[in-house]
Parts: sequence; C-alpha cells; structure tokens
Amino acid sequence: MLATVYRYITTTELLHGSFNDNFDVNMNNGAEHQRGGIGRFLTETAEWNALICSIAFFLIFTAFGTVQNYATSLPGNDGAISLAILYLVLTFSNIFIPAVAGCISPRWAMFLGSATYALYVAANIHEITFVLYTAAAIMGLGAALLWVAQGSFITQCSNEYEIKYGLPKNSQLGYYNGLFWAWMVANQAAGNGLAALLFYLKIEVWIVYVVFTSINVGGVCVFLLIRPFDSDQPQQPQRNESVQSHSDYRKIEGNMAVQHNDMLNEQDMSANKEQQNGDHKNTKTTLSEIETIPFHADDSEEDNDKKGVNVLGMIKLWCTKRQLILIPFTLYSGISQAFEYGNFPAQINDDFHKFAALAIFGVVDAICSKVFGDLSDKIGRLPVLTIAFIAHGTVYVYFFLYSTWIEGDETESAKDIDKMQHDVWDFFIVAVFLGIGDAGFNTQLYALYGSLLGESSEVFANLKFWQSVSMTWGFLSSGIHENWNVVLISCFSLLVFAALPLYCSKDVRQIARPQRNELL
Repeated sequence: MLATVYRYITTTELLHGSFNDNFDVNMNNGAEHQRGGIGRFLTETAEWNALICSIAFFLIFTAFGTVQNYATSLPGNDGAISLAILYLVLTFSNIFIPAVAGCISPRWAMFLGSATYALYVAANIHEITFVLYTAAAIMGLGAALLWVAQGSFITQCSNEYEIKYGLPKNSQLGYYNGLFWAWMVANQAAGNGLAALLFYLKIEVWIVYVVFTSINVGGVCVFLLIRPFDSDQPQQPQRNESVQSHSDYRKIEGNMAVQHNDMLNEQDMSANKEQQNGDHKNTKTTLSEIETIPFHADDSEEDNDKKGVNVLGMIKLWCTKRQLILIPFTLYSGISQAFEYGNFPAQINDDFHKFAALAIFGVVDAICSKVFGDLSDKIGRLPVLTIAFIAHGTVYVYFFLYSTWIEGDETESAKDIDKMQHDVWDFFIVAVFLGIGDAGFNTQLYALYGSLLGESSEVFANLKFWQSVSMTWGFLSSGIHENWNVVLISCFSLLVFAALPLYCSKDVRQIARPQRNELL
C-alpha cells in the first residue's frame, strides 16, 4: 500500500508539477475545475439532467403557480375549495406515495406526477365543479409523487458527479439544489408577469388558462429529455469505459511508475508486487477514487433499502423534542404560503395589478433566496429567520392597523381593504415584504429539518405532512371568506408561536450557528 501511494505521489509530481497542487484540485476544487462553462451541461450527464429537471419544474410551476394565485379570486368558492382538497390529499399521500415512488425510476415518477398538474390547470379552462374537484384530488397524489422523485433525483445527480470525480459524498449537493431552486423560484416572476401582460391586453380568462395549460404540458414533456445515468448502465462496460477514457493518462502513469521502481526499497517493492497481483485494477486508479468510491457504493446500497416511508417511524418523531420544536414553524410555513398565494392576491381587485404585485413578490423571493442562502453560512440561520419573521409580522400589523384604526370601521373591516385599490403601490410594497419573508423561511426550513432530525424519508415526510395540513386550512378559510381581521390575527399569532421555540431551544441555537469549513 505504501508503494502504491508513493508511486501515485511521484507520478503526479512529474505530470502536474507538485503533489500538493494536484491534491487540492482533486480533493477540494475538483468540481469547480470541471465546471468551466455552459458547455458542461451538454457533456456532463449529471449537469444535463439537473438542468432539464430544473427547467421542467420552472415551466410546470409557472403555469400552476399562476393558476393557484388566481383561484381564490374567482367568483364563488370553487377555486379555493379545490386547492383545499388538493392539499388535503397531499397531506396524507405524503405518507404512502414515497413507497410507490421507490418502485419506479425518478424520471417516470416526475413525468407522471407532473401530468396531474396539467390536468388540474386544464380543468379550469371550462369550469365544471365536479371535474375541478376530481382533478384537484388526483393532483394531490401526483404532487406527492413529483416532489419525492425530485428530491431523490437531484441527490442522484449530485452523487453521480461526486463518484465520477472522486469527491466527498454530498459535497456537491448544495450546488445542485441551488441550481434547481434558482430556476424554481423564478417561476413566480415569469408566470405572474405573463399573466399581468395577458390581462393588460384584455385577453379572455379561458384563453389565459389555455396558454398556461400549454406551458404546463411543455414542462411535462421536458422530463423525457433526461438521460440515463452512468450508474444505470451495466457495471463492467462502465468500468471499461472509464479506463478507456483515461487511457493516455494511465499509460503515462504506468511508464512513470516503472521508472521509479528502482527508488523503492525491497519491502515496498514486495508490497507493490503483491498489490498488483492481488488487485491489479486498483493500482491504476487515483488516490481520490480509492478513498471515495467504496464510500459511495456502501451508502448507495443502504439507500436502496430505505426507499419509502416507515409510517410508524414517522409518527414516533412526533414524540421527539426536536420535532415538536419544528412543528409550529412548519405549520406557519404552510399558512404563510396560503396567505401569499390565496388571501393576499384575493384583496386586489384588478387582475393586472394583482399579477404585477405577485411578479414583484416572485422577483424579491428569488433574489433574497440567493442572498439568504449565502448569508446564513456566514451569520447563522437565526438572524436570517429574524429578518423573515419581522418582514411577515410587519405585513400583518400594517393590514390590521389599516383596516381597523386608520379607517375606523371595525365592523366592516373585511371590506376596508377595497379603499386601498386606488393606491396599488401599497400592495407592491407589501409584496416586497412577503417575498423577503418567504425567502427566509424556504431557505432555512429544510436546513433545520436536516440538521436537527437527519435526512431520512420519515423526516421530510413529516415536514410535508404538517406543511400541507396548514395549507389545507389556509385555502379552506379563504374559500369560506373568513373575516379579514381574523385571518391577520391568526397568522400573526401562529408566527409568534412558531418563533418562540426556535429562539428558546438550545439545540436550535447550536445548530443554527454559522458553519466553519475545515480543510482536511
């Protein structure tokens, strides 16, 4: 073994100038070295697949997100009730759908799941209540399938790239998740901006739905462009292909090793000969491959055995202190999204102004998601959450003061918001604050779950379960036209109830500290 390492070091020094420089490139900055330009998306399977997945989600949610925002503004309660049905089904399908998703490939799971989104959007073209409710229930099942497959697929993209270049496991997961969410959060700006333009041009509502249905179908079809991963190919051909692609380098490495055999003592030469005879192929791999590939292989086998969700294990988490700390925060995350996509747009009468405000919300959300993601690594998670809590709290207090004290008509407070219609800048400013808060919650919620509870399927099934429960109630309350002040007081109270356990918990404060990167 010593001889193998020595031969690798001396060979690398002659080929690349110095061992230390090459070690840094391979072990620390290998991924950055490989990502030289846009062309990598065409040559790297993992990069291509992550990009295709991101574009598909962008198109799908450009359509669905816009339709969801408009649903609570339609005459009657059908739109809001359909969304309540959707999230109610999603709540419980999160428990058993992951086991179903484990039986098919992520590519086809995402294709089938996204098709249900197109079905729901199309059901709004010519509204028939029964058809709309049925499509919503089917989409609840499809949404669970889509998101379970998405999480698995992005992780697979990361791991495939890490294995190929001998990088530590999950060292590229942040990059691939960042790529995905950069596209994902942009859908609000694109979809609502397009809707604002269509309504500005006085396009009929049913034609608007046809346009967004077409966009959704296009997103579904994009999944068909996903390529098979290298690991999906037979193992032996993949190994031979790897050796073939590096044949020139390995020939040089072998020749240089022969020239340095005279520099080894008899004991090292003997060990080298035994190593070559016993495991010839391992003497021709780089040090990073020797250290990393077995690590990934073992974990991959374990992951295959853990597909699906253990319902009992999921319920057991409800009795743990850390899960109980996170449940109020998760409930608020869901109710805040129902407010942003349901209650808030319903207060704006003009369709052009409605979607202009939501487009502003999407742009701010996208920018702040990037800023907060980087900022939390430097200053910690709690300061970012503090900004988010203050932003949303300001919105609730402002609306409450406006509708009760400023206008002085508490008995008709639900109607007072109509007096703001002449000054849409108020809504645009509110959209900015909502975008800041949403970005803070989205970037930190998943990170806290992973840090405090681990990364098992049961952990994130719990996240989706509690989040969907609160979103169901949020859209249902919007559908039954709950008093506006009651909505504001409920949201603000839940915000406070969600924040207190996070700041009072020693575990959360410790986990939320900025992480220091330590070089090996």
